Amino acid sequence: MIQQPALTSTLLRQHVDDFIKVRDSYVIYARVLQRLLENACRTSFPTALVQTRAKTVSSFAEKVARKFDKNPDPVNQFTDLCGARVIVQTNDQVRGVREFIESNFTIIKADNKEVLLGSDRFGYRDMHYIVQLHPDHDALLGIQPEERLAIGERNAEIQVRTWIQHAWADTLHDRIYKARIKASSDETRTANLLAALLEESDKGLCHLATHLDGIIANYTAHASKTEVAKEIEIQALLLGNERDEDKKPGLALALAKLHAASGENRAVVTLLEPHKESPVAIRPALLLQLWSEPVRGASRCTVQPGLHSGKAVSGRGTEAL
Repeated sequence: MIQQPALTSTLLRQHVDDFIKVRDSYVIYARVLQRLLENACRTSFPTALVQTRAKTVSSFAEKVARKFDKNPDPVNQFTDLCGARVIVQTNDQVRGVREFIESNFTIIKADNKEVLLGSDRFGYRDMHYIVQLHPDHDALLGIQPEERLAIGERNAEIQVRTWIQHAWADTLHDRIYKARIKASSDETRTANLLAALLEESDKGLCHLATHLDGIIANYTAHASKTEVAKEIEIQALLLGNERDEDKKPGLALALAKLHAASGENRAVVTLLEPHKESPVAIRPALLLQLWSEPVRGASRCTVQPGLHSGKAVSGRGTEAL
């Protein structure tokens, strides 16, 4: 067995200098991940918090000093030189973010900390990914050639967690697992008890949120015709006066769902056709609505939007899908 050299001040300085030479690439990587993950969450999970960072030089130096025995080539062995975290409301939303990551990145490693805990233990439950940018998704995700050149095949770490998981991890994880002084068994037990209580709260919040979202999604089934008509009018006004082009597809989809539930499928076509090439985050939901069977039939009719009235009137034809 080859014995690794001891970490000296000179060797540490050399590793730090090596990291400084490439750190700008990780800064660019962090900016790209911030943009991609925010765009992915904007429509479906607008309350999501996305945090990204390139590792600081001082943090890199400390990790080298503490982990050098297992990582003698830290610049190439550390997988968290660029890191991202997505914090969402519920476990259902965690699954949605995971689907986006697994569909649009090359997954080098995936660690489900909940599975690692087992069924009889409580504690750190994040989902951790080690990823690279997918070589064929640059155009789809809007990654610029100069960004791809800087990032190349470098690794990044992405964590996905709920707000309640974040509350526990952000407060206790480092104090329990990364402190220089090991926590006592009693302190660890208390931390695990808190994790158990928070896990139960997490499940309760997810269940209630899903139930309420179902009611909201079926708004027309719970509201009167007068209330639906009023909501259509409000949504149409919002869409007609929105100046941010990035927000228009989401508003159009919300309005189209109201029209679809009311059987006004021509209006659905008119609203959604201009947004078929919307950013990847909203496109699946938009196309699913546009390609539903009643709407496909309506797409052969001639329509023109009457946005301020919330109705469709005869006009120029729209191509069939």
